[in-house]
Amino acid sequence: MPSPWRSLSARRYCCVIPFLIATLLVAGLSLSAGDVAPAFRSAYLDFSGSVAPERLRATVDTLAGFGSRVAGYPGDLKAADYVQQQFVSLGLDKVKADEFPVTVPYDLGVDDPAKGAYVDLGVPAPAAAIDPPAASPTAARAALTPAGSPAARSRGERTHLPIYPLWPNLVRTSTLPVNGLTAPVIYVRDGRLRNFNGKDVEGSIVMVDFNCSAQWLNAPRLGARAVIFVAPDTTMRGEAEAKFISIPISIPRFYMKQADAAPLIALC
Repeated sequence: MPSPWRSLSARRYCCVIPFLIATLLVAGLSLSAGDVAPAFRSAYLDFSGSVAPERLRATVDTLAGFGSRVAGYPGDLKAADYVQQQFVSLGLDKVKADEFPVTVPYDLGVDDPAKGAYVDLGVPAPAAAIDPPAASPTAARAALTPAGSPAARSRGERTHLPIYPLWPNLVRTSTLPVNGLTAPVIYVRDGRLRNFNGKDVEGSIVMVDFNCSAQWLNAPRLGARAVIFVAPDTTMRGEAEAKFISIPISIPRFYMKQADAAPLIALC
């Protein structure tokens, strides 16, 4: 189970400076209306003139360098400490940190890669046929393996490729059976229906390009047992938000780096 729920502590910082910035920005939005008090106009111009693009970039790069900043993850704690240090460095002496519990899906592979989920190649066909029926005998096969399972302990010389669970469908996390999931693998590029033509989808593990909008949903609609998204060169927030839905359907979804996905795609 790579994505259990955890109750963790998150921090919130209270400070007068965000309120001041918000006030100045609101004042700035109406400058063209000519109804801004001279004091606010002067304060806004002074503030905007002090903003240095290179410092903004440095701040963004620093925060991005912490990795995932979802509440409770290591990057979240690093970002919280960084924000607190920045406030203190400005000479503020009334910075307050409030902690409160929040329940989040947590990938155990963050703490120990050996506890994460993996794809194993070179998996022999199981003694019993997959139900629903498997693809043709020539199809590539792979196993999605959670940590601690008998399959994980007997990987041997198999090719061992890490995968990362995506955000839950409402409350349904991307969990796997205790002994993993072994099934044929197909690759459907951007997930459009035409790319499924001639492929046995039912009972398979479907690989799809991450930048597919919501086309990946064609896979579970056609009977896929799991979906693996192949990492893109670049993407945007909207693509990530299209990879989960607001109803708790049970379809394990994982993210895979390009280099790790290449040998699997080559077999499809």
